[in-house]
Amino acid sequence: MNTKLKCSNCGAEITNLNFGWGKWSWIWSLMAFLPLIVIMGYQWRPKGDYRKDLVVAIVNTRVAQDNINVLAKVSNAGKHDWQSVEVLAELYGKDGQFLTQQPQSLAGAIQPGEERQFRFVLYAPSGEPLSTPPKIVLKAIQAHYFSF
Repeated sequence: MNTKLKCSNCGAEITNLNFGWGKWSWIWSLMAFLPLIVIMGYQWRPKGDYRKDLVVAIVNTRVAQDNINVLAKVSNAGKHDWQSVEVLAELYGKDGQFLTQQPQSLAGAIQPGEERQFRFVLYAPSGEPLSTPPKIVLKAIQAHYFSF
């Protein structure tokens, strides 16, 4: 059985029948995803500079024969809670030559006004005598802010 469709206005036979949104369907797709893109862009925009907000300082150093124990603290002087904070310790020799570095990740979030202590153990390269007191530079190298 072969049915034929005819146009109700002119009576012509319809051979192709397409169901769709037409040639402007991309506009409807864009309008559907545009609010999502705007919301995600708002959430991912920079909320502050962690390098200005996070202050890292050395509390105490203890020099052993082959390593250096460093007790340090990080305090949040900003207005955002910073998560996944990573601090880098750099060790320099007596002539200012770079010897080694070590990153340290801090778990959890650091709230505004909060201060947290942590410990590094730095090992000098083999054969390099450690100067007393050693030059250690601490800096925050990574932190994230999530508004959720």
